[in-house]
Amino acid sequence: MKKRTIITIGIILFIVVDIIVAIQILGNNTDKNIKESKKQKNEVINNEAEIADKTNSSLKEVLGVPNITVSNSDLDNQVDAKIVTMNEGTRIKSYCAKFFDAIEYGDYDEAYGMLNDNFKSKYFNNNKEDFIQYVKRIYPSGTIVLQYKNIDQKGEIYEVKILVTDDENKDYKALEQTLVIRENEINDFKISFSIN
Repeated sequence: MKKRTIITIGIILFIVVDIIVAIQILGNNTDKNIKESKKQKNEVINNEAEIADKTNSSLKEVLGVPNITVSNSDLDNQVDAKIVTMNEGTRIKSYCAKFFDAIEYGDYDEAYGMLNDNFKSKYFNNNKEDFIQYVKRIYPSGTIVLQYKNIDQKGEIYEVKILVTDDENKDYKALEQTLVIRENEINDFKISFSIN
């Protein structure tokens, strides 16, 4: 929760500075004011980057933006715009990271919502509580770290082989897993995975 608070504060600061910069540019379009506005904006961006770096978020590493689990529509729009420009491999990694970020932060509703409907039915009997129990039993309770081993594409289906480790608990036995991602459109996807 502290990570989300820090990220939220950084985002709010970034938005406030953007508004200030826009007002200054619209109000007085001199070179001096523009240079000062850019300097202020860069200072906030640098502060935001420092805050985001402290979160050690796997999604931040993939996307280069703060964690998207923060409920902020402006940030979601920034992430969506960033995803559109990604190559396939990076985009698919971002979907994996989004799924595991939801699990890491205990947002099981979001993670469960990303699952393929047939997969939910077959392995969790369309019961979110069964999914939550599985996740708590299989995945680390600390910081989830993903290592991408291989990504294969078959049409709109991507098979992603990963290694899941725990950055905080060295006793956690690394988990090899295969995720299957169906990408309907950019940023519209469903996930299923090998059951261990």
